Amino acid sequence: MERGFLFISAILLSLLIFGCASQTSSVEPTASNVNSSNLNVSAPPATPSIKPLTNQTNYSKTNVSAQSKISNNETLKIASWNLQIFGEKKAQNATLMAFYADTMRQYDITFIEEIRDSSGTAFPKLCALMEGYNCLNSSRAGRSSSKEQYGVIYKKVSIVSMKDYNPDIQDRWERPPFQITFKRGNYTFTALVEHAKPDDAPKEMSALNALASNMSGNLVVLGDLNADCNYYTNKTDFKGSWFWALKTGTDTTTGNTNCTYDRMIFNSDMKNEYIASGVFSDGINSSISDHYLVWSEIKTGE
Repeated sequence: MERGFLFISAILLSLLIFGCASQTSSVEPTASNVNSSNLNVSAPPATPSIKPLTNQTNYSKTNVSAQSKISNNETLKIASWNLQIFGEKKAQNATLMAFYADTMRQYDITFIEEIRDSSGTAFPKLCALMEGYNCLNSSRAGRSSSKEQYGVIYKKVSIVSMKDYNPDIQDRWERPPFQITFKRGNYTFTALVEHAKPDDAPKEMSALNALASNMSGNLVVLGDLNADCNYYTNKTDFKGSWFWALKTGTDTTTGNTNCTYDRMIFNSDMKNEYIASGVFSDGINSSISDHYLVWSEIKTGE
């Protein structure tokens, strides 16, 4: 009897010890008692980065003199565009303004002609759409009550100096040129933009040639110069070492003519950095402007 009792007690004690050991092994691990090198933890897959689509518009191949194989970090794309009576009315059209901004974002510097806005509100509205760019404009010029300004939208460069030739005491131009000197790294160049009065194109081109010929360093003369067809037939200016990026006969307007009214003319110094040029016309019709955008690409050597 006593032996049986002792046997049963031994069995009960064994079961009690085993149960306690099982409870101890089921304790949840904590930071203090886990060696992370022994864990096989798979991180959740990273959320893919989705970038918004941009307007990937191809350049027109009109008069492309060369194809750039140089890094974008070493080049600048310069554009000129007459926006045709750009003022309050156009600035109130959100679709139109978006088109202007999308187009100009393809370029590092854009010169705008024919800002005709006495309120001074249209150009700032356009600039507000150009994130990452800086803007500046000239004074309002013109012999009549219809006055215009030049606008410049730019990035990648700094402004070294600028000169507004308005008012011109010699009365050489309806809308005197606007001169800006840019710098990027060690490269410096000057741009001289003008919107010539069509009927006075020969006289104004001659005065512009005289002014530019007395300037040194890298120089480009650009804008709606009305330098073709019936407005400018003799083409006696900017001869010799001057380089006309767009060939005469290249259509730069939305009308029925094939006239190269818009120009980019490089002096011999800046010609050395010239890469390519062309006309951007995709989607541009008379409701947007009577002019296409013209452009050139240069190497800055940075």
